Parts: sequence; C-alpha cells; structure tokens
Amino acid sequence: MACEPGAAPGLPDEAAVLAWLDGLRRLERGGERTTLVIGPWTAFILIGVVQLAMRHPRLPPDQRRVAAEWIAQVRTLFDGTPGEAIIAVGDRPENDVQP
Repeated sequence: MACEPGAAPGLPDEAAVLAWLDGLRRLERGGERTTLVIGPWTAFILIGVVQLAMRHPRLPPDQRRVAAEWIAQVRTLFDGTPGEAIIAVGDRPENDVQP
C-alpha cells in the first residue's frame, strides 16, 4: 500500500500507516477476531464493491487474496438465491458497465 505524497492531506506518513497495518495483520494472524454484524443487503452490495476493487491493477496481492477470501465466505449466504447468479456475473470483468 503506497500513500501517494499529497494525495490525502491529513493522513499520517506512510511509515506510520504501514506500521499500523502490520500491527493489525499480526493481531489477526495471532487469532484476534472481532465480530462485524451487517445485514444481507449490505453484504450483497459490498460483494459487488469488493469485486470491482479487485479489478484495480495496483491492488497488492495480499489484499487481493483477503478480498477473494471474504467474497468466498460471504457469497455462501446467497447460495440457491437469485443473488448467487448476480454475484457470479460480478466475477467477470467483461460484464462491467463501461462509461
């Protein structure tokens, strides 16, 4: 993750952000978990948002892996529903709306 100089005024410097993110990663790898409660509508919308974010060419591989794992976990909530087909369509970049 690179914080472009001047791209977001008010952000801590890149070293501070990277140290904080590394700390979060170490906590999670050590088994730290939190419960995040979201409704099915929100989960469904976020799957689409994450699918689009994964298309960004500069998304680091570890973030792409985490995003794919999250989608894989959450999409099971929609198995056997019309949402299952819609999520599958979102997996394919050729279905993206072009400006």
